[in-house]
Amino acid sequence: MRDFNRARVLDAFAGAVALTRGEIAARTGLSRTTVTGLVDQLVREGLLTTPRDALVVPRSDVPGRRPELLARTRPLGYGVAIDAGHERLQIAIADLSGRVLARGVRHIGIEATAKEAARHTRAVVRELVAAAAPGQTCHGVVAAIPEPIGRDGRVARDSVASRWHGVRPGEVLGDALGQEVHAWNDANLAVLGETVFGASRNLDDVFYVKISHGVGLGIVVNGRLVRGTDGLAGEIGHTQVRADGIVCLCGNRGCLYTLSASEYLTQALHAVTHNPELTLDNLAAMGRQGHPGAGRVLRDAGREVGHAVANLCNALNPRLVIVGGSLARAGDWAISGLRESMADRTEARVAQALEITASRLGERAEVYGAIAMAIGVIDPVTAEPRVQAARRTPA
Repeated sequence: MRDFNRARVLDAFAGAVALTRGEIAARTGLSRTTVTGLVDQLVREGLLTTPRDALVVPRSDVPGRRPELLARTRPLGYGVAIDAGHERLQIAIADLSGRVLARGVRHIGIEATAKEAARHTRAVVRELVAAAAPGQTCHGVVAAIPEPIGRDGRVARDSVASRWHGVRPGEVLGDALGQEVHAWNDANLAVLGETVFGASRNLDDVFYVKISHGVGLGIVVNGRLVRGTDGLAGEIGHTQVRADGIVCLCGNRGCLYTLSASEYLTQALHAVTHNPELTLDNLAAMGRQGHPGAGRVLRDAGREVGHAVANLCNALNPRLVIVGGSLARAGDWAISGLRESMADRTEARVAQALEITASRLGERAEVYGAIAMAIGVIDPVTAEPRVQAARRTPA
Protein backbone atom coordinates (compact mmCIF):
# COMPACT_ATOMS: atom_id res chain seq x y z
CA MET A 1 0.00 0.00 0.00
CA ARG A 2 2.85 2.39 0.82
CA ASP A 3 4.39 1.88 -2.66
CA PHE A 4 0.96 2.53 -4.20
CA ASN A 5 0.60 5.76 -2.21
CA ARG A 6 4.12 6.82 -3.22
CA ALA A 7 3.09 6.44 -6.86
CA ARG A 8 -0.05 8.48 -6.19
CA VAL A 9 2.04 11.32 -4.74
CA LEU A 10 4.37 11.31 -7.76
CA ASP A 11 1.38 11.11 -10.14
CA ALA A 12 -0.04 14.22 -8.47
CA PHE A 13 2.62 16.26 -10.29
CA ALA A 14 1.16 15.42 -13.71
CA GLY A 15 0.40 18.75 -15.37
CA ALA A 16 2.07 20.69 -12.53
CA VAL A 17 5.54 22.10 -12.02
CA ALA A 18 5.32 22.54 -8.24
CA LEU A 19 2.75 21.75 -5.53
CA THR A 20 2.25 22.37 -1.83
CA ARG A 21 1.62 19.50 0.59
CA GLY A 22 -2.01 20.61 0.81
CA GLU A 23 -2.38 20.49 -2.97
CA ILE A 24 -0.86 17.00 -3.06
CA ALA A 25 -3.36 15.86 -0.43
CA ALA A 26 -6.24 17.35 -2.44
CA ARG A 27 -5.10 15.70 -5.67
CA THR A 28 -4.47 12.25 -4.15
CA GLY A 29 -7.20 12.06 -1.53
CA LEU A 30 -4.59 11.06 1.06
CA SER A 31 -4.52 12.58 4.54
CA ARG A 32 -2.14 15.44 5.29
CA THR A 33 -0.28 13.23 7.78
CA THR A 34 0.23 10.49 5.17
CA VAL A 35 1.32 13.04 2.56
CA THR A 36 3.83 14.63 4.93
CA GLY A 37 5.45 11.26 5.68
CA LEU A 38 5.62 10.24 2.01
CA VAL A 39 6.93 13.64 0.90
CA ASP A 40 9.69 13.63 3.53
CA GLN A 41 10.79 10.18 2.34
CA LEU A 42 10.70 11.18 -1.35
CA VAL A 43 12.77 14.29 -0.60
CA ARG A 44 15.37 12.14 1.22
CA GLU A 45 15.46 9.79 -1.80
CA GLY A 46 15.98 12.69 -4.17
CA LEU A 47 12.71 12.18 -6.06
CA LEU A 48 11.23 15.46 -4.82
CA THR A 49 12.92 18.77 -4.19
CA THR A 50 12.06 22.20 -2.81
CA PRO A 51 12.75 24.73 -5.59
CA ARG A 52 14.08 27.96 -4.14
CA ASP A 53 13.12 30.17 -7.08
CA ALA A 54 9.91 28.64 -8.42
CA LEU A 55 7.75 30.99 -10.46
CA VAL A 56 4.59 29.29 -9.19
CA VAL A 57 2.76 31.21 -6.45
CA PRO A 58 0.60 28.93 -4.27
CA ARG A 59 -3.12 29.79 -4.26
CA SER A 60 -3.94 30.46 -0.63
CA ASP A 61 -6.54 32.50 1.19
CA VAL A 62 -4.75 32.03 4.51
CA PRO A 63 -2.61 35.00 5.63
CA GLY A 64 0.93 34.51 6.81
CA ARG A 65 3.88 32.57 5.50
CA ARG A 66 3.47 30.99 2.07
CA PRO A 67 3.39 27.18 2.12
CA GLU A 68 6.49 25.36 0.92
CA LEU A 69 6.49 24.23 -2.70
CA LEU A 70 7.69 20.81 -3.84
CA ALA A 71 8.72 19.73 -7.33
CA ARG A 72 9.77 16.54 -9.11
CA THR A 73 13.52 16.14 -9.43
CA ARG A 74 14.33 16.23 -13.11
CA PRO A 75 17.39 15.36 -15.21
CA LEU A 76 19.71 17.95 -16.73
CA GLY A 77 18.45 19.58 -19.91
CA TYR A 78 16.32 22.44 -21.16
CA GLY A 79 13.25 23.38 -23.17
CA VAL A 80 12.80 26.26 -25.61
CA ALA A 81 9.68 28.42 -25.58
CA ILE A 82 8.95 30.82 -28.45
CA ASP A 83 6.25 33.48 -28.58
CA ALA A 84 6.23 34.50 -32.25
CA GLY A 85 4.08 37.61 -32.00
CA HIS A 86 3.02 39.97 -34.75
CA GLU A 87 5.79 42.47 -34.08
CA ARG A 88 8.25 40.82 -31.74
CA LEU A 89 9.68 37.51 -30.62
CA GLN A 90 9.85 36.48 -26.97
CA ILE A 91 12.05 33.45 -26.39
CA ALA A 92 12.92 31.67 -23.16
CA ILE A 93 15.23 28.80 -22.23
CA ALA A 94 14.00 26.89 -19.16
CA ASP A 95 15.40 23.96 -17.23
CA LEU A 96 13.26 20.87 -16.70
CA SER A 97 11.81 22.21 -13.45
CA GLY A 98 10.36 25.18 -15.35
CA ARG A 99 12.90 27.73 -14.10
CA VAL A 100 13.79 30.25 -16.79
CA LEU A 101 17.54 30.28 -17.42
CA ALA A 102 17.61 33.01 -20.06
CA ARG A 103 15.13 35.19 -21.90
CA GLY A 104 15.45 37.24 -25.08
CA VAL A 105 13.25 39.68 -27.01
CA ARG A 106 13.68 40.77 -30.60
CA HIS A 107 11.48 43.21 -32.51
CA ILE A 108 10.91 41.97 -36.05
CA GLY A 109 8.23 44.23 -37.52
CA ILE A 110 4.79 43.20 -38.64
CA GLU A 111 5.92 42.99 -42.27
CA ALA A 112 8.50 40.20 -41.63
CA THR A 113 7.91 36.95 -43.55
CA ALA A 114 7.69 33.53 -41.92
CA LYS A 115 11.24 32.65 -43.00
CA GLU A 116 12.59 35.97 -41.74
CA ALA A 117 10.87 35.43 -38.38
CA ALA A 118 12.38 31.92 -38.28
CA ARG A 119 15.88 33.25 -38.96
CA HIS A 120 15.54 35.79 -36.16
CA THR A 121 14.29 33.01 -33.89
CA ARG A 122 17.31 30.83 -34.68
CA ALA A 123 19.72 33.65 -33.90
CA VAL A 124 18.14 34.41 -30.52
CA VAL A 125 17.82 30.72 -29.53
CA ARG A 126 21.48 30.03 -30.34
CA GLU A 127 22.56 33.04 -28.33
CA LEU A 128 20.47 32.08 -25.29
CA VAL A 129 21.48 28.41 -25.33
CA ALA A 130 25.17 29.31 -25.60
CA ALA A 131 24.83 31.57 -22.58
CA ALA A 132 22.57 29.48 -20.34
CA ALA A 133 22.71 25.79 -21.32
CA PRO A 134 25.86 25.00 -23.31
CA GLY A 135 26.34 21.31 -23.99
CA GLN A 136 22.98 20.31 -22.48
CA THR A 137 20.25 18.35 -24.23
CA CYS A 138 17.20 20.12 -25.63
CA HIS A 139 14.07 18.22 -24.59
CA GLY A 140 11.56 20.17 -26.66
CA VAL A 141 10.75 23.34 -28.58
CA VAL A 142 7.25 24.84 -28.58
CA ALA A 143 6.07 28.01 -30.35
CA ALA A 144 3.06 30.24 -29.71
CA ILE A 145 1.57 31.55 -32.97
CA PRO A 146 -1.12 34.29 -33.12
CA GLU A 147 -3.25 32.19 -35.47
CA PRO A 148 -5.52 29.15 -35.01
CA ILE A 149 -3.47 26.00 -35.62
CA GLY A 150 -5.18 22.89 -37.03
CA ARG A 151 -4.34 19.34 -36.05
CA ASP A 152 -2.28 19.02 -39.24
CA GLY A 153 -0.03 21.88 -38.12
CA ARG A 154 -1.36 24.39 -40.67
CA VAL A 155 -2.95 27.73 -39.87
CA ALA A 156 -6.63 26.78 -39.65
CA ARG A 157 -7.98 30.09 -40.94
CA ASP A 158 -5.56 31.17 -43.64
CA SER A 159 -5.27 34.89 -44.30
CA VAL A 160 -3.00 36.60 -46.80
CA ALA A 161 -2.43 39.22 -44.09
CA SER A 162 -0.62 36.64 -41.93
CA ARG A 163 3.09 35.91 -42.27
CA TRP A 164 2.16 32.25 -41.77
CA HIS A 165 -0.12 32.21 -44.82
CA GLY A 166 0.14 28.88 -46.66
CA VAL A 167 2.76 27.30 -44.37
CA ARG A 168 3.03 25.09 -41.30
CA PRO A 169 4.63 27.35 -38.65
CA GLY A 170 6.18 24.41 -36.80
CA GLU A 171 7.90 23.17 -39.97
CA VAL A 172 9.26 26.62 -40.89
CA LEU A 173 10.67 27.16 -37.41
CA GLY A 174 11.88 23.55 -37.22
CA ASP A 175 13.81 23.88 -40.48
CA ALA A 176 15.54 26.99 -39.13
CA LEU A 177 16.38 25.43 -35.76
CA GLY A 178 17.25 21.97 -37.04
CA GLN A 179 14.85 20.13 -34.74
CA GLU A 180 11.16 19.46 -34.25
CA VAL A 181 9.03 22.42 -33.21
CA HIS A 182 5.45 22.09 -31.98
CA ALA A 183 3.34 25.13 -32.90
CA TRP A 184 0.22 26.06 -30.97
CA ASN A 185 -2.23 28.96 -30.92
CA ASP A 186 -1.08 31.68 -28.53
CA ALA A 187 -4.31 31.92 -26.48
CA ASN A 188 -4.30 28.14 -26.02
CA LEU A 189 -0.74 28.23 -24.70
CA ALA A 190 -1.61 31.21 -22.50
CA VAL A 191 -4.43 29.35 -20.75
CA LEU A 192 -2.11 26.35 -20.24
CA GLY A 193 0.59 28.66 -18.88
CA GLU A 194 -1.84 30.06 -16.32
CA THR A 195 -3.03 26.54 -15.48
CA VAL A 196 0.47 25.24 -14.75
CA PHE A 197 2.18 28.36 -13.38
CA GLY A 198 -0.34 31.12 -12.79
CA ALA A 199 -3.83 32.20 -11.77
CA SER A 200 -5.75 29.00 -12.58
CA ARG A 201 -3.63 26.33 -10.91
CA ASN A 202 -5.82 23.46 -9.64
CA LEU A 203 -8.88 24.74 -11.52
CA ASP A 204 -10.53 22.60 -14.20
CA ASP A 205 -12.79 25.09 -16.02
CA VAL A 206 -11.03 28.24 -17.19
CA PHE A 207 -11.19 30.81 -20.00
CA TYR A 208 -8.22 32.97 -21.04
CA VAL A 209 -9.32 36.03 -23.03
CA LYS A 210 -6.54 37.64 -25.07
CA ILE A 211 -7.17 41.19 -26.30
CA SER A 212 -4.33 42.43 -28.47
CA HIS A 213 -3.96 42.79 -32.24
CA GLY A 214 -7.06 40.61 -32.34
CA VAL A 215 -9.18 38.83 -29.77
CA GLY A 216 -9.01 35.13 -28.94
CA LEU A 217 -10.01 32.69 -26.25
CA GLY A 218 -8.18 29.75 -24.70
CA ILE A 219 -10.64 27.28 -23.17
CA VAL A 220 -10.01 24.57 -20.58
CA VAL A 221 -13.04 22.42 -19.67
CA ASN A 222 -12.83 19.52 -17.20
CA GLY A 223 -9.07 20.02 -17.07
CA ARG A 224 -8.59 19.60 -20.83
CA LEU A 225 -7.81 22.14 -23.52
CA VAL A 226 -10.64 22.54 -26.03
CA ARG A 227 -9.29 22.78 -29.61
CA GLY A 228 -12.28 21.96 -31.78
CA THR A 229 -12.34 19.79 -34.90
CA ASP A 230 -10.11 22.11 -36.95
CA GLY A 231 -8.33 24.06 -34.21
CA LEU A 232 -10.83 26.94 -34.36
CA ALA A 233 -12.30 26.64 -30.86
CA GLY A 234 -12.05 29.97 -29.06
CA GLU A 235 -11.84 32.10 -32.21
CA ILE A 236 -14.47 34.50 -30.87
CA GLY A 237 -13.12 37.39 -32.93
CA HIS A 238 -15.20 36.14 -35.84
CA THR A 239 -18.52 35.82 -34.06
CA GLN A 240 -21.07 38.30 -35.41
CA VAL A 241 -22.08 41.10 -33.04
CA ARG A 242 -23.43 43.63 -35.57
CA ALA A 243 -25.61 42.33 -38.40
CA ASP A 244 -25.14 45.60 -40.29
CA GLY A 245 -21.50 46.12 -39.25
CA ILE A 246 -18.49 46.64 -41.46
CA VAL A 247 -16.98 43.81 -43.50
CA CYS A 248 -14.34 41.79 -41.66
CA LEU A 249 -11.18 40.31 -43.17
CA CYS A 250 -12.78 36.85 -42.80
CA GLY A 251 -15.48 37.87 -45.30
CA ASN A 252 -18.36 38.14 -42.85
CA ARG A 253 -19.94 41.37 -41.64
CA GLY A 254 -20.00 42.84 -38.14
CA CYS A 255 -17.49 40.47 -36.46
CA LEU A 256 -16.29 41.14 -32.91
CA TYR A 257 -12.85 41.60 -34.45
CA THR A 258 -14.02 44.82 -36.15
CA LEU A 259 -14.96 46.29 -32.75
CA SER A 260 -12.04 45.09 -30.62
CA ALA A 261 -8.92 44.53 -32.75
CA SER A 262 -6.14 47.08 -32.40
CA GLU A 263 -6.22 48.25 -36.03
CA TYR A 264 -9.85 49.35 -35.68
CA LEU A 265 -9.32 50.93 -32.27
CA THR A 266 -6.36 52.97 -33.46
CA GLN A 267 -8.39 54.13 -36.48
CA ALA A 268 -11.09 55.37 -34.09
CA LEU A 269 -8.50 57.63 -32.42
CA HIS A 270 -7.08 59.21 -35.59
CA ALA A 271 -9.36 62.23 -35.32
CA VAL A 272 -8.27 62.77 -31.70
CA THR A 273 -4.55 62.13 -32.04
CA HIS A 274 -4.06 63.34 -35.64
CA ASN A 275 -1.61 60.46 -35.90
CA PRO A 276 -2.38 58.10 -38.80
CA GLU A 277 0.58 55.90 -37.73
CA LEU A 278 -0.83 55.13 -34.28
CA THR A 279 0.23 51.62 -33.19
CA LEU A 280 -0.89 49.03 -30.67
CA ASP A 281 1.93 50.04 -28.34
CA ASN A 282 0.92 53.71 -28.66
CA LEU A 283 -2.68 52.86 -27.78
CA ALA A 284 -1.62 50.77 -24.78
CA ALA A 285 0.64 53.56 -23.52
CA MET A 286 -2.16 56.11 -23.89
CA GLY A 287 -4.45 53.87 -21.86
CA ARG A 288 -1.90 53.52 -19.07
CA GLN A 289 -1.43 57.30 -19.03
CA GLY A 290 -5.16 57.86 -18.61
CA HIS A 291 -5.89 59.40 -22.02
CA PRO A 292 -9.72 59.81 -22.06
CA GLY A 293 -10.13 59.00 -25.76
CA ALA A 294 -8.02 55.86 -25.49
CA GLY A 295 -9.85 54.90 -22.31
CA ARG A 296 -13.20 55.19 -24.06
CA VAL A 297 -12.32 52.99 -27.03
CA LEU A 298 -10.65 50.43 -24.75
CA ARG A 299 -13.64 50.28 -22.40
CA ASP A 300 -16.03 49.96 -25.35
CA ALA A 301 -13.90 47.15 -26.77
CA GLY A 302 -13.93 45.41 -23.39
CA ARG A 303 -17.73 45.63 -23.31
CA GLU A 304 -18.05 44.04 -26.74
CA VAL A 305 -15.66 41.23 -25.81
CA GLY A 306 -17.49 40.75 -22.52
CA HIS A 307 -20.76 40.28 -24.40
CA ALA A 308 -19.31 37.39 -26.41
CA VAL A 309 -17.55 35.83 -23.40
CA ALA A 310 -20.71 36.05 -21.27
CA ASN A 311 -22.59 33.95 -23.81
CA LEU A 312 -19.89 31.28 -23.65
CA CYS A 313 -19.87 31.41 -19.85
CA ASN A 314 -23.61 30.75 -19.85
CA ALA A 315 -22.97 27.71 -22.05
CA LEU A 316 -19.86 26.26 -20.34
CA ASN A 317 -20.00 27.57 -16.74
CA PRO A 318 -16.26 28.24 -16.09
CA ARG A 319 -14.85 28.94 -12.63
CA LEU A 320 -12.40 31.61 -13.79
CA VAL A 321 -12.03 34.07 -16.66
CA ILE A 322 -8.48 35.41 -17.05
CA VAL A 323 -7.98 38.54 -19.14
CA GLY A 324 -4.62 39.10 -20.85
CA GLY A 325 -3.00 40.58 -23.94
CA SER A 326 -1.48 43.98 -24.70
CA LEU A 327 -4.74 45.93 -24.43
CA ALA A 328 -5.70 44.24 -21.17
CA ARG A 329 -2.49 45.74 -19.75
CA ALA A 330 -3.36 49.27 -20.96
CA GLY A 331 -4.73 50.34 -17.61
CA ASP A 332 -8.02 49.00 -16.26
CA TRP A 333 -10.14 50.22 -19.16
CA ALA A 334 -10.67 47.01 -21.14
CA ILE A 335 -11.09 44.68 -18.16
CA SER A 336 -13.53 47.13 -16.53
CA GLY A 337 -15.63 47.21 -19.68
CA LEU A 338 -15.55 43.43 -19.88
CA ARG A 339 -16.66 43.10 -16.25
CA GLU A 340 -19.55 45.53 -16.78
CA SER A 341 -20.79 43.74 -19.87
CA MET A 342 -20.51 40.30 -18.32
CA ALA A 343 -22.32 41.42 -15.16
CA ASP A 344 -25.29 42.42 -17.34
CA ARG A 345 -25.35 39.27 -19.47
CA THR A 346 -24.16 36.33 -17.38
CA GLU A 347 -26.89 34.17 -15.83
CA ALA A 348 -27.06 34.66 -12.06
CA ARG A 349 -26.00 31.15 -10.98
CA VAL A 350 -23.15 31.12 -13.50
CA ALA A 351 -22.01 34.56 -12.32
CA GLN A 352 -22.11 33.47 -8.69
CA ALA A 353 -19.44 30.83 -9.28
CA LEU A 354 -17.36 32.96 -11.66
CA GLU A 355 -14.24 34.98 -10.93
CA ILE A 356 -12.76 37.45 -13.42
CA THR A 357 -9.10 38.41 -13.01
CA ALA A 358 -6.19 39.91 -14.89
CA SER A 359 -3.50 37.50 -16.06
CA ARG A 360 -1.02 36.72 -13.30
CA LEU A 361 1.70 36.00 -15.87
CA GLY A 362 1.08 39.12 -17.98
CA GLU A 363 2.91 39.21 -21.29
CA ARG A 364 4.71 35.96 -20.39
CA ALA A 365 1.60 33.73 -20.29
CA GLU A 366 2.17 32.31 -23.78
CA VAL A 367 5.85 31.71 -23.06
CA TYR A 368 5.10 29.78 -19.88
CA GLY A 369 2.50 27.66 -21.64
CA ALA A 370 5.16 26.81 -24.21
CA ILE A 371 7.61 26.03 -21.39
CA ALA A 372 5.13 23.61 -19.82
CA MET A 373 4.99 21.69 -23.10
CA ALA A 374 8.69 21.97 -23.93
CA ILE A 375 9.76 20.41 -20.60
CA GLY A 376 7.14 17.66 -20.79
CA VAL A 377 4.69 18.70 -18.08
CA ILE A 378 2.05 18.86 -20.83
CA ASP A 379 2.19 16.69 -23.94
CA PRO A 380 3.19 18.93 -26.90
CA VAL A 381 1.09 16.87 -29.35
CA THR A 382 -2.16 16.33 -27.44
CA ALA A 383 -1.98 19.07 -24.76
CA GLU A 384 -2.82 16.40 -22.16
CA PRO A 385 -1.07 16.43 -18.76
CA ARG A 386 1.62 13.77 -18.79
CA VAL A 387 0.72 11.25 -16.07
CA GLN A 388 3.43 8.79 -17.05
CA ALA A 389 6.04 11.55 -16.97
CA ALA A 390 5.27 12.00 -13.28
CA ARG A 391 6.20 8.36 -12.66
CA ARG A 392 9.46 8.50 -14.57
CA THR A 393 12.54 7.81 -12.49
CA PRO A 394 14.97 10.72 -12.91
CA ALA A 395 18.10 9.87 -14.84
